[in-house]
Amino acid sequence: MKKILMMLAAATLAFAACEKPNNDDPTPDPQPGEKCEVCGQDPCQCEPESEFELYINTDVKLQHEITTTYGGATVSVDTKKVAEFFGMTENEFYLAMGSLEDGAQVNNTLLFGICYKDAGEWVYDFIPSSTNNFGHWMTREGLNSEWGAEDVFMYTESTCWWGYESIDAAIADGMTGGVLDFAFGCHPDRYNANVGDKFSATEFIFDAATQKTCYLTWNLEIVDYIDPEAGNYPTSATAGTFDIDVPLTFSLAGQTYDYEGVFFETEFETVKEKFGKTTYQLSKAISAGEIVLTYTLPDGTTAEGTNVWLNADNGLTGWGAEDAAVCIEWFAGSTPDGLYGHTCAMPSYDDAGAYYYGDAVKAAIGKPISVKFTIAGGDTTVNLNVTTTLAE
Repeated sequence: MKKILMMLAAATLAFAACEKPNNDDPTPDPQPGEKCEVCGQDPCQCEPESEFELYINTDVKLQHEITTTYGGATVSVDTKKVAEFFGMTENEFYLAMGSLEDGAQVNNTLLFGICYKDAGEWVYDFIPSSTNNFGHWMTREGLNSEWGAEDVFMYTESTCWWGYESIDAAIADGMTGGVLDFAFGCHPDRYNANVGDKFSATEFIFDAATQKTCYLTWNLEIVDYIDPEAGNYPTSATAGTFDIDVPLTFSLAGQTYDYEGVFFETEFETVKEKFGKTTYQLSKAISAGEIVLTYTLPDGTTAEGTNVWLNADNGLTGWGAEDAAVCIEWFAGSTPDGLYGHTCAMPSYDDAGAYYYGDAVKAAIGKPISVKFTIAGGDTTVNLNVTTTLAE
């Protein structure tokens, strides 16, 4: 790992462009027991000011076992503030960052990397990425890591589309969000933290020509999940077996992308009502094994699961199989938008990569393809009787 120690004075900016007061600022220094207005710490931990260093602190809050996943959250850094620090317009800054090719930064004048302090001095790792864009998989201590490493914990990843001739060109091609927007999340298989835990990591942008460095410090706090559905459902389950019919149909000619199909979600309101649980509580009960999920086909085939690929004769097959026609599935996410069902047809692709629906799918047109999904726990059972009918 290439390490360079740079003896530079420092300047601190809090996220949202909260600048540390100048010496002639009338705001008094924080007294013992008072939190600094800039860094929020007592005692103040702000770095001394310098024209060569810009510090931007961004607070990130992830909900314990909800957003502490790949999805995480999107956080934004003030691109204009950073660009002006380097003496650039926003578009000049965008171009100066270049782009990534096989993990290497190319066509750039600015350097992106990750850094940490050792004995009070910054140590710089000029690796621009260990994710799929500018950003890094990191350890709990904020050191560079890799997705599959045992010590990996969290990540940042730029959501900007780099490498276009301008920001406007990237936006015209479909980019949304800001130039310095980042996804911030955790590795779900390595996540081991509790509510209240805090972590910190710092990435940097360096201009060799001016010797200026912008430090992007991410301050992660794990917070508790606030259930938006709390109080919406009974507090206890209703005993009995309840059947919900879910008839679905869609036209192959009307599909706008390969696995589009059609979705269903209102039926799960009944599921939550009968079990007396919110989406979050239902997900937790499933994870704990208190609620079991199975499926049953008309021919009597049954197994645990929430996803099936079926052929035109309503027999069980698999994704990509020659006779695969229809998929019927549902998802037990932990947030309200993650609890839904879906059905679609099996696409094929021509030499140019365009999708179409082959003979196996066409053989299912007009035939009702069905599956019974059973959700069972305690004295409560809910059956989702889903039937998909394809139209031309």
